[in-house]
Amino acid sequence: MKRRHLIFIVIIAISVLLIIFLARYSYLADKNYKNSLMYISALEQLTSIGRLGSAHVHSDIKVYVNGEEIRVYQQKNFEKNKFTHMHPGKDEEDVIHVHATGITLKQFFNTLNIKLSRNCIIFEDGNEFCNDRSETLKYYVNGKINDETPDNEVKDLDKILITYGDESQAEIQKQLASIGNNACIQSKKC
Repeated sequence: MKRRHLIFIVIIAISVLLIIFLARYSYLADKNYKNSLMYISALEQLTSIGRLGSAHVHSDIKVYVNGEEIRVYQQKNFEKNKFTHMHPGKDEEDVIHVHATGITLKQFFNTLNIKLSRNCIIFEDGNEFCNDRSETLKYYVNGKINDETPDNEVKDLDKILITYGDESQAEIQKQLASIGNNACIQSKKC
């Protein structure tokens, strides 16, 4: 009888300890979850980037340097970042995917190790193209020159052209015409 009584007490003690452990673990997990949400909220305030999934937009893009197309749509650039990236596949060529509000063109290119500013584009290999007396970096959004890009938020169905050089207006029109319509297909709006 004493042995059964002792086993019962041990089982009760282990059960109580287990309940205390689980309650403490649950409290810490909840606290860490709350801390994570506070961290994410603070990060959003500093960067103006929304939570992953807060947007789902597609934009078409082309990049030219001195009249030559620079291929941004390459396997090495596919799905490098969850917030903004390019996908491989049919009807995906030259389409920027954005999955959070507040993503700028500059931020997208940062994920590709390409640095953009209003005056320069610096490629991963170190080639740098900056404004000088005759050649300039220009940004077009939806066919119009845009002086605020690369800091503008990427929006659904934007048609973006980044071009560097001393192109004529006719050459720029050809570059603008080369921008595809795959973003419309990806957004299911055409």
